[in-house]
Amino acid sequence: MRKAIGLLITVLLIGFGVWVAPAKELRVVVPGVHAYPGVPAGTSDVLSDLLLDSLLSRHGIRALGPSDARAMLSAEQQKQLLGCKDESCMTELAGALGADWLIAGTVGKLEDLYVVSLQLIDARKARVTARATAKLKSLKEATEKMGGLTDKLLGQKPRARITPALKQQPEPKREPMDVRAFCRQIKTYKTQIEEKAYSDTLVEQRHALLEDLVYTPFQRQFDQKRSCFWSNSGYVVGHMRRAVRRSNTEAEAQDAKRRLHEWFEFTEQLRLLEEVYVRGLEMEKNGTGTRLDALPFAVNPATVPLLENSQRVRTYREAYLQAQKTLTTALQKAKKNDKNGFLGLFTPDDPKRSRTSPKYAFDNLRSSLKSGYKLSTCPYPTLRAGAIERAAAKYEKKGKVEGCWRKIKADWVSTDTVWMKQHEGKWKIDRW
Repeated sequence: MRKAIGLLITVLLIGFGVWVAPAKELRVVVPGVHAYPGVPAGTSDVLSDLLLDSLLSRHGIRALGPSDARAMLSAEQQKQLLGCKDESCMTELAGALGADWLIAGTVGKLEDLYVVSLQLIDARKARVTARATAKLKSLKEATEKMGGLTDKLLGQKPRARITPALKQQPEPKREPMDVRAFCRQIKTYKTQIEEKAYSDTLVEQRHALLEDLVYTPFQRQFDQKRSCFWSNSGYVVGHMRRAVRRSNTEAEAQDAKRRLHEWFEFTEQLRLLEEVYVRGLEMEKNGTGTRLDALPFAVNPATVPLLENSQRVRTYREAYLQAQKTLTTALQKAKKNDKNGFLGLFTPDDPKRSRTSPKYAFDNLRSSLKSGYKLSTCPYPTLRAGAIERAAAKYEKKGKVEGCWRKIKADWVSTDTVWMKQHEGKWKIDRW
């Protein structure tokens, strides 16, 4: 089985540096080498890098590393990955990573010895097909023994005749921008997100900006460039969230959400790139690897989280739309200064229940109107998918709807919640 891995790896190096791709490209993932307590901090990362280097330089296997794995996993799955050290856990994550093969490992200390163990896992069959172990008197020996340990795991001698470090490196596609030019491009990207409808040019701009950071040779310039992005981040997020809340149609809300998530996508990918860029520089200084020369992830169009398509959510949507009619009437009563009509839309008062006084709510609305604010209910599409799903769960348990209304003045908008429930067959305001 271990010798058969030669037929299953993503790319084979044969002859003198000639690469031959197999008929079907398979994905090999290295989730990382898990370090047990007692092992010095940072050992896991170094051993993971040595393993990736051995796979590529000795066997031609272009495996995806821990940072790639984190980029493909959700936040909850990333937490699971940190404690993942047995095959059952690994195979569970294989599906999320889309991996055909996993090559994982552990490192622990037994008195004065360090034990490094590797496992070759067939993700499709959910089983370990090979193991290999090495005992080290010092962690320094890992730089010499990881190659042989990798050979033992795969059951074959090194196939590579030339290491990647000795190959002629491809020339960068373009020279990196200076800091001022980069900041101008960030400003253009930011302006398009804030003012124009979503388009694929945003993805192209994000790709070009991230790629430029890869080609930036010095960390000081890298830090100056990324600060141009972070200095604008809070304002853009706030502006686009207001744009979502101000939307009056589903199309407007969806477009604003997509532009907001485009900025979120840049944020997450920049954070990942920072980590990989700095690690690459450290590896280059320590002689354990080379700096980053290409983006470690794909740059794809931003996606908006989809709303759960369940009967519970569909039922809540219908209730929300019906309850909002009563809330719309309440706002109209406030605009007409019809206090009695406004108060008549509330459920009977219960002195044992803590709630905002309906009279206070009316006076507050009247004050907002006199200050020039426009009042309206929140269209259903402006609500966040996660908020709708949580509200649907509460409605299922308590029978209450989280009604939403908003105040708008120029570019400023705020939203607030009104709890509503049915009373004598009609939707009434329960708590403002």
